[in-house]
Amino acid sequence: IHAMPASRTTSYGDGGIFSTAHDLLLWDRALHADTLISRTSYEQMIAKTRNNYGYGWEVRTWSGRRQIGHAGSGSGFSTQIARFIDDGLTVIVLSNSDEASAGGVAQALAAIHFGETPRMPVVTSKAMFLDAIATGGLDAGIARYREMKTARPDAEAFKTDELLVTAG
Repeated sequence: IHAMPASRTTSYGDGGIFSTAHDLLLWDRALHADTLISRTSYEQMIAKTRNNYGYGWEVRTWSGRRQIGHAGSGSGFSTQIARFIDDGLTVIVLSNSDEASAGGVAQALAAIHFGETPRMPVVTSKAMFLDAIATGGLDAGIARYREMKTARPDAEAFKTDELLVTAG
């Protein structure tokens, strides 16, 4: 899948960082071994403040387990890092597609690790719409858009004009 062209000249910490899963795992291990910051700073970092956010981390409970992490996506990528605090498990997913759900893959991998049944990925409205255009042209894309909107007019995908802007 070819990514939509996008300028990276204004991206800093929100998308201007390039790494590997291995390097992120090394960073994760150092962070949790009190090598990069003190234990006190770490505890402050993962404490819930507002809107399920600590200092730079989403703080949540997943399947009854405490988890910190963060997702990211943009033109041509989707990422997720999820650390299950009490279980010593870190899942890192780096995808070279913005149509993929790195968060969904991370949750499925964690479910497998914990002996639970993973949820299968769901094809997004965006992916169905863009695939219709790619395989059948603009008319096929418009027809698919109308089908989807008729079937589920209250779906999140139709609350804004993002799908149409993306196609443009």
